[in-house]
Amino acid sequence: MAGLLALVGSGEYLPEMSEIERRLLNGGTRYVQIPTAAALEGTDRLNYWIELG
Repeated sequence: MAGLLALVGSGEYLPEMSEIERRLLNGGTRYVQIPTAAALEGTDRLNYWIELG
């Protein structure tokens, strides 16, 4: 199944990403965000990004 793929280096849960999120969700697209880079910042920071998402 073809579809859109967005690889975002950082800020994936910030307001600046709203337009991209709208485009990804348009038409029922499956959409997953994973804060992988935050893992190196420690558990507290990783949990912050997960909660923000």
